Amino acid sequence: MPLLFPRMYSTLEEAFALLLAAMLLSLGVTFFEASSAISGGLTGLTMLLVDYVPVSFGTLLVILNLPFYLLAYFRIGKVVAFKSVFCSSLVSLCVDHMWSVLDIAYIHPLYAAVAGGMLFGCGLLILLRHNGSLGGFTILAMYMERRWSIHIGRTQLIIDILIISLSYIHASLMGLILSCLAVSLLNLVIILNHKPRGYRGIG
Repeated sequence: MPLLFPRMYSTLEEAFALLLAAMLLSLGVTFFEASSAISGGLTGLTMLLVDYVPVSFGTLLVILNLPFYLLAYFRIGKVVAFKSVFCSSLVSLCVDHMWSVLDIAYIHPLYAAVAGGMLFGCGLLILLRHNGSLGGFTILAMYMERRWSIHIGRTQLIIDILIISLSYIHASLMGLILSCLAVSLLNLVIILNHKPRGYRGIG
């Protein structure tokens, strides 16, 4: 399987990029929660299901990610699979313990949705440029881009719309509107900035 991006970054640069991405992604999820918006992808699905199962957000995200890890390992590459496991686990850990380092007393829901979408999009963009992912449907989108040259951002947007449509079950009208805004901005970051083979990362 050819690499999405040729090798260029050092191991230290790769590690820093993955840590930076995890920080941005966990902040994005925190902002989503503060705005009562639902993220797209597997993260959004986890946010919808976590109220109905006796496990934390982070634990549920890891469990739901397992089949996608296998897809990455067998169809994309071992390095991509490893990075996906590492990043999704780190983000899960950060989200579960964010309360111990960050307490948002007040934030306007509109700002939280906008900032959350952009932070999440930037974090995901960093992962894609370094041949990593947060797992979930992003891995499926990566596979589709490599297999059929379908842009990741467009695939993600379609999946995110489907996830958001499920949130009507318990979300308010304003929550749905903010979710659509946040997910649109998230995917806009990817569509405008992710250029296949335009960047180089180990993987």
